[in-house]
Amino acid sequence: NVLGTMGDAQYWEETISPSSIRHDLSTTDPSNPHSTPTLLKSMKWLLAQVSKGRNVSDFFSLVVKCVGATSLEVRKMVYLFVTRYANESTETRHLALLSINAFQRGLADAEQLIRALALRVLTHLEVPDILQ
Repeated sequence: NVLGTMGDAQYWEETISPSSIRHDLSTTDPSNPHSTPTLLKSMKWLLAQVSKGRNVSDFFSLVVKCVGATSLEVRKMVYLFVTRYANESTETRHLALLSINAFQRGLADAEQLIRALALRVLTHLEVPDILQ
């Protein structure tokens, strides 16, 4: 696979379609360790789009389902994405509220990095309903 030898530069190119990312996120089980490469590819592409200034908030509902992914690297990217888009719209605010329990569970995780990331996300969520 030629893309596999290019490193992460592929995520900055226009060679990956949003529909393939949407399909991958909607059909992949984040609790299955075998799904990690697919989730990594999807999250790297989404974060590349964010850093290019593109609005990919329409993927929020698919990404928030990956909060409990088994891969630490995937969870870090999911947490970044959720922090960025939680206050984007009424729908993302609602989904962020629904994901609060997952972040609270992260506060009790055995891995200290997960605890730190969960705390970071919870303190950065600017959803008015949470702040009250």
